[in-house]
Amino acid sequence: MDDSKKNKFFLLVGFHEIKFTALNENNEILLDKEFISNDTSYEQNLKTLQNFLDKYFFGLEKKLNDYINEVYLILNYKDFLTVDVSTIHGLNNFNDQSDNISNFLINIKNDVFKDIDGFDLAHMIINKFIINGKEHLSIQNYKGYENIFFEIKFICFKSNILTDLKKIFSKYGILIKNFSCYEYINNFKKSEEDNIFDLADKLRNGLNKKEILFINRPLKNNGFFEKFFNFFN
Repeated sequence: MDDSKKNKFFLLVGFHEIKFTALNENNEILLDKEFISNDTSYEQNLKTLQNFLDKYFFGLEKKLNDYINEVYLILNYKDFLTVDVSTIHGLNNFNDQSDNISNFLINIKNDVFKDIDGFDLAHMIINKFIINGKEHLSIQNYKGYENIFFEIKFICFKSNILTDLKKIFSKYGILIKNFSCYEYINNFKKSEEDNIFDLADKLRNGLNKKEILFINRPLKNNGFFEKFFNFFN
């Protein structure tokens, strides 16, 4: 198999549908496989997922001539929790405090998850900024703002379900690269022809300018949330 390929693998898991899709580096669909179910419980759905992988996984690899080592998981479950947080933060002298905003976002996230034990973060979105009573979509000149009101939304998912899913995938040597909320992604569809997997990929690469994306690659200021700075450009 060709290890030089840059294919991306997505798996949608829900009570009524399990669907695998492979996209190439241009987000063209290489292969997809769908299984319609009518599960009524989480336990039943896990069995359906196990059966799906048992029946199709190795055949999918063979057709793709590629190893499926990791997947981007889209969950169509009702077990997501949405938490809205409002806070005020000062960005005065921001240019001279390079880790100010990074620490602020990390602290907010940590504070939220102290109170919602048993959940993992799927999406973190800054809904709005309010400066001097006026809402802004972006901040062109951020220097000197003493207080900015932030409204932040967290979309979280039950940790125990993720653990069960990871156990199933590990049997096939599959790593969950990241996981997303189907309902959140579906909100970005503009027509029925829009592909949910293409949207998922675009969202993880910054389609929603308000979403904070955690990144691992080194930056000038290591540990920053790169997408946050779109608000300040």
